[in-house]
Order: sequence, then structure tokens, then C-alpha cells
Amino acid sequence: MLTTVKKKMKIGGKQKRADEFIPGCLSRSMSVLSGIDFDEEFVFPARPNATEIQFADNVPNSSTASTANSFRRSNSVESEASSGFGGSNGFAKHDSEETTCQHQDLLELLEKLHAEIALKDCRLRDVEDYMDKLIARVMEHNPELLAAPIQENTPSNHENSFGSSTSSVDFIEMVTAPDAFRYACAATNTGVVYLKFHKNSQDNKEVVEIRERSSALRLAYASPVIRQLLIEMHCVFEKCRQLTQHERLNTVETLSISREYRSALLHCAEEVGGEENIHMRDFTIWSLFETMFFKQGDTPICLDLISWGMESFTFIDRLVQKASNELLEDTKVGDGCYWKTVCNLLIGCRFDTCIDFLNMLKGDKAAERFTNLLSSLDWNWLTDEGKIPKLDRWKHELNSLLTSGAFDSNRNILFLAQLLSGSQKYLERAASNIVNEWWHLMPLYTFVKDAAVPYNELGSVAVECRNMFLEALRKQNPENQDEVEDTEGEFDPFLSILCMKDISVLQNLITNPWLSVHLIDTLMHTDSEYSNVPALIEIRDLLLMEYGSGLIENSCLWEVGADYLLHCGSEGRLRLENHIEEIYIQDDEMAENLMRICIEQELDDSKACIVNTMTYRYLRDGEWSAALSWALRGGRGAALDTTVNEIVWHAEKGEIASLSMLDHMADYVAELGSPSLSFLFNYCRFHRSLNAGDVRSDAPV
Repeated sequence: MLTTVKKKMKIGGKQKRADEFIPGCLSRSMSVLSGIDFDEEFVFPARPNATEIQFADNVPNSSTASTANSFRRSNSVESEASSGFGGSNGFAKHDSEETTCQHQDLLELLEKLHAEIALKDCRLRDVEDYMDKLIARVMEHNPELLAAPIQENTPSNHENSFGSSTSSVDFIEMVTAPDAFRYACAATNTGVVYLKFHKNSQDNKEVVEIRERSSALRLAYASPVIRQLLIEMHCVFEKCRQLTQHERLNTVETLSISREYRSALLHCAEEVGGEENIHMRDFTIWSLFETMFFKQGDTPICLDLISWGMESFTFIDRLVQKASNELLEDTKVGDGCYWKTVCNLLIGCRFDTCIDFLNMLKGDKAAERFTNLLSSLDWNWLTDEGKIPKLDRWKHELNSLLTSGAFDSNRNILFLAQLLSGSQKYLERAASNIVNEWWHLMPLYTFVKDAAVPYNELGSVAVECRNMFLEALRKQNPENQDEVEDTEGEFDPFLSILCMKDISVLQNLITNPWLSVHLIDTLMHTDSEYSNVPALIEIRDLLLMEYGSGLIENSCLWEVGADYLLHCGSEGRLRLENHIEEIYIQDDEMAENLMRICIEQELDDSKACIVNTMTYRYLRDGEWSAALSWALRGGRGAALDTTVNEIVWHAEKGEIASLSMLDHMADYVAELGSPSLSFLFNYCRFHRSLNAGDVRSDAPV
């Protein structure tokens, strides 16, 4: 039987009907907390006991639970009065003031409930407003990341907006956005960007796609060849550290270290393969850097450049091999890639091999005269200033042969002779038709323009060679003027090295991050004049920290990255601590290696972080012995107390009794002074006694 307690309820001045409320429920309050009165019916069960149980169950921990007794008194009295049980004389026996107090308690209870609901609604709206403003601010400052317009009528088969391969993602929380935009969410610990956008499929239903893109650095580090290169370069890096503990590298040691780095780069380039790859370019840059900065300068720079070309221009070696194979297959001399090979040999100043190929032209007078001229050249003329006139006479003889038409009978030989004489016209033809890079011409250009150029004046020759190359490209492709201008304005590491200008340009050599960091580190440990440049140490530390951080964040070579950071002083140690606290620990082996680093470097906060991570991981898995083992490594503290508590409450009795690691820890337990560990130690012995049927002998719990 139900009775009705009639109250007037009015919210915000508007009368609400009884059918607007759900029986047994409170209506959602307005955001305004004032101006609430009541004019409504509420229905309560007539049985007081049922009412008590229902209210106690629904509001067990509510702040208004203290008024439950008043609620029950009011409900009981009203029900008894209106139902007729007890008669009118029974109701009259109650004091009118007590009835008024009971009604007032009920009103206060309802007001508190409405106030709590309104307060929570206000807080929720505040959070929503804050998130909306935060998203808008992020979109405003990062438009390239968060708000890229989507073209209308997007095809059903999209390409990834970054041009990378796609892979599925199980779930990711994305920002709610209008259909006209797509939003990206970056996971900072993985370097992976997830994209979400809407498109219409054939059935005109909205579809949500999630794609991921790994960073270029992560993709590079995923290659086994690159990882092998990084490990080899780190070994050389450590060797350099050992050699420079007490003094700087001398010239012999510097060249030895440099050539070990160069060997690792060449091996990587050969493993990757391809006609021209970025790793071969890195090898060429390193070789040129070695020539300009690490060598003593005892030989003329022209000869050093020729040696650099012989070591680095591997495309010439491939051409020689190809032409040789064609000749072995009975290809006629002069056909196939024969003349292209001969021309590249001349450009690379490999005159001996060029003579061998030209000697195959039997009965050719022009070729015979040209080979005789090449054979008469002695490179030792460049090493002695007193012999420079002999080189001048040799060049004069070449020009005389050209003037007399000695090479006119063979236009290919004439082309080679004009190149060797330094003709601007023929050099431009070679630039536009034979070589792919301007610095391929640098050895020959230096020889024909100024073979005796001083070391510190090579920059002007390099600028002339590059400008000549770009001008040849403009003449060959007038329609690609913009592309040539863009190339001209780009940073050129080869030109910077050859010009040997401000040492700060070295920080821009980051074609790959592992190149410049090792170049500058090696230079800093030499006894050359450049090692004392103040900016060099700052650049080296900056690149070293960025390189080490990249290894930790983007590859499995986190130990290598940590070692680089440890060579950057206090700032490197601080960055390493941050990385250790953020890194995902894959297994026990990785955790042990991290602990070793933390103990050796006294990184106490990072050590505690690892202990907590491994402890709670094993607690979640129910592996009590492993969890306790890791907790003990952190000593007395919250992790150990939590571990003991979890074991006592959740482990089976047999599992507690089988904690064998506690068998020989009596002295350590006493020394540590942890009450929780002491309890677990005795509790384990207690359960063992129970299992053995001896309750009294060994149970001092």
C-alpha cells in the first residue's frame, strides 16, 4: 500500500506537473542553486522497513546519509497518518513541533541532493569548456598537425596523408571534430602519428579510418643494416674515448679513427646497394671531411682531392667493371659504355686506367698522341714548387696539339683533350651530360684551373666549379629555372667543407644524424686549430644529446643511446633519467640492464621508477615471488609494503607457504627493519607449519 506525501515543488519559478517526474527518481536540477521551492507529489512505500533498506542501499556513503533517520521518521509518520492505521487519535498524539521538524529534515535532505547534483553538473560543464578551449588553442598553434582540410568527394581508397604505408590500430581516443576536418594525435613515446578522418563510402555511410605513420628516423633505425652501422660507429666512438682520456689525438690516431668510421659507412653503403644511395653520399662527405680537416696538409690539396675522388667515386668503378665485361663479351671497342667510361676516368683523374682503355684503339693516331701526352705527366711535379714550370710546359704542349689539330681525327679524343685543357665550353658539356653532381668535377676542375692552389684558397675554386655546373643545368633545361634556383639556395655540405668557413656550419651536415655527431666529436678530440673553437663543444653536446635521445626513443639500441647521453655531462644525465622513467620495459633482461646503468651512475630516482614498474607488473600478473624480489631491490618503502599487502590478501595459502626466497632472509629482514616484511616472513613460516601439521612449533605471527 502506498501513501502520498504532497509537497509544492517549483524550480526557477515554473510549476512542474506530477507526470513530468519519473516515480522513484529525483529530477535533474538546474544549474542555478537558488530559488528552489517544492510543489510536487512524491510516492514512498508505506512499509518503513522497506524504505529503510532501499535508502541505505542506494546512498551508502552519501554526505546526506546522516539525515536518513529523519527521512525514515517522516516517511513512517506520514504513511501511518494517511493510511488510517492507528486512527486519528494516534496522529493527534504526536507533537505538532516534531512533525514540522520531520518535514523540515526531509526538505533539507532533498535540497542537499539537488545541490550535489547541480554542483557536479557545473564541474562537468567547466571541464567540457576547458577541453574545448584547450583543443581550440592547440589547433591554433599547431595547424599543420591538428587541422588539415579534407578535400570533398574523397575517393574511397585514400593514400596516407604522409605517403607512408598504413597499418591497423586497435583503439585510440581521438578528438571529436567536424566532418570538414581531420585531426592527428601524436603518441610522444613512440613517434607514431595516428590520423582520423571521415569519408563517404559507396553506401553513403560515414566511415572512420585510423592510420598510423612512423617517423622517418624510426623507419631508418628499423633497418638491420643501419642498426649494424650504428653499433660499429659506437664501437669506434668508445675507442676514441679511450685514446683521449689523457691527451688529444695526434694526426696518425685521428686518421686511424676516421678511417674506421669511413669503413663502417662504406660497408653500409655496399650492403644497401643501388647506383647512388644516401649512405654512399655520407661516405663521400666523411672522406672529404677527412681530407680537409684531419690530414696534415703535407701534400698539395689538388692531389688530396684526386685521392679523395679515387676512394669515393665508386660510380666510376662500376662503369669500369661494366665496360670490361662488355669487352670480354666481344663488344667492339668504342661501342657500349666505352667512351662514357673513358670520359669519367679522365674526370676522376685516373689517367693510368684511362690510358689502358685508350690503348685498345689500335691504329688511331689521335688516341696515340693523347695517351703519349697523358703518360708524360708526373704528379710529383705538384709536390715541389720548383717543378711547377714543368707542369706549365706540359699544359703548353697540350694547347699546341689542340691548335695544330692533332686530335681532330677523333672527335671523342678531341673532347677529352679540350676537357684536359680547361675549356669552359667543354667543362659545361661534361657537367650537363656526364656527371650527376658538381663535386664530381672538383678534382679535374682544380687540376686544370689552378693545380697549385693553396689549401686556404680552395673555397673560391669550389664556388666557381659549382656555379659553372648550375649554369650548365640552366642552359640545358631552360624550363627548369626554378628547380635550379632552389638547388642553388640549398645548404651544400660539400661546398661548406671545401670552403672551410665558420665551423658552425658543421651542425647542418645532418643528412643522417649519425654522420655529423661523429664527425664533430672526432674533430673536437684532435690537436688541430679547429678543436679549440668554443662553439664546437656546444654543437657537439647538442648533437650528441639529440642523437642519443633519438636512439632511445626510436630504436632497440637504447643502451647505445644511453651511453652517448652519459658523455654529455650533467645535462645528459638529466635527460637520460627522463628517458628511463618514460621508456617501456620489455622484459627482465632490459630491466636488469637499466638497473645496472642506474646503479653505476647513481640515478636513484630512475632506479626507484624501474623497481616500481617491475613490482606492480608482476603483482598484476599474480607472480608473487618475482614481485617480492623486485620490491626488495628498492629497500624499505611503499613498494615493499604494497607488495606484502597484495600477497597477504590475494595469494593462496599454498603460494605464501612456497615463497622459498624468504628461507635465507632472516638476517636481512631484521636488518631492513620493515614491519610488513617481518610480518610476511613470519606469516610464510606460519603457513608452512600449518601444511606440516605443526601449528605450535614455528608460528610467531
